Amino acid sequence: MKATIDLYEKARIEMILTDGEQSGNTTRMIDLAIQMLFDGFIVEVKDHYNRGNARFANEKLFDRLLRRLFREHPGQMKDHVKYDKENLTIEFI
Repeated sequence: MKATIDLYEKARIEMILTDGEQSGNTTRMIDLAIQMLFDGFIVEVKDHYNRGNARFANEKLFDRLLRRLFREHPGQMKDHVKYDKENLTIEFI
């Protein structure tokens, strides 16, 4: 059984988040999520805004992550990804 990673908590623990707008936090969180997917985890997408408690921000990050995955890893995405927009989870299968 795969473990589920809370993206906001993992980013906080890894200390990749910085203060200020346009500081690259979203990009770093997407990078971290992709690494966690390739490491075999289920990623529960939670944005850094409001400590992961803002649904609209979490959905926006989820959409950005999916777009990047489809753009940069189309082969992996075609048959080997499972995502749940309601629960905001993504995993490679």
